[in-house]
Amino acid sequence: MGIQKTNNNHRKQKGFTLIELFVTLIIVSILLTIAVPNFNAFMKANLLATTTNKLVTSLNLARSEAINRGGRVTICKSDDGLACKALGNWSQGWIVFTDETNSTPPVFSPPAETLLNVAPQLDPNLNLTGNVNVIDYISFIGSGQSQMTSGGIQMGTISLCDDRAGNFGTSIVLSRTGRVSIVKDQACP
Repeated sequence: MGIQKTNNNHRKQKGFTLIELFVTLIIVSILLTIAVPNFNAFMKANLLATTTNKLVTSLNLARSEAINRGGRVTICKSDDGLACKALGNWSQGWIVFTDETNSTPPVFSPPAETLLNVAPQLDPNLNLTGNVNVIDYISFIGSGQSQMTSGGIQMGTISLCDDRAGNFGTSIVLSRTGRVSIVKDQACP
């Protein structure tokens, strides 16, 4: 007679061993250590790009409307979406309007003037400031050129910085012809 085999099939193990679990946790923690800071930097860069595009779109709208209407169109800082503000910076928001009265400084005067666009207050971590000639407003005339309400040439730079992102940001440069360009990774003031 032959030897009988006993059928002691062990159940297959289901799950992880303690060593496999620790190795997996170590790999996940290493990946998170690398990914989270990169993700935060990505989110900050995305916020800068989105805000830059929002302002450039408003500037291009003002310029194209000035050309289409054959008259002055102004964009100014506004914290309530109804009036230009002399205090504060561009971070509080802005409005774009037809500037029929050509007042100095610009004043939105409905119903004679038409409100074309309103941008709300920006993320509190963003700082949007203009230099000398573009500190309060930018105005375009029917030829598409930027011109101060007093008649002088208007050109300058608006700097966008994220207070959490170190000392770099984006500059929106307005040329004397009214064209807008973007310069990335500029030092913040």
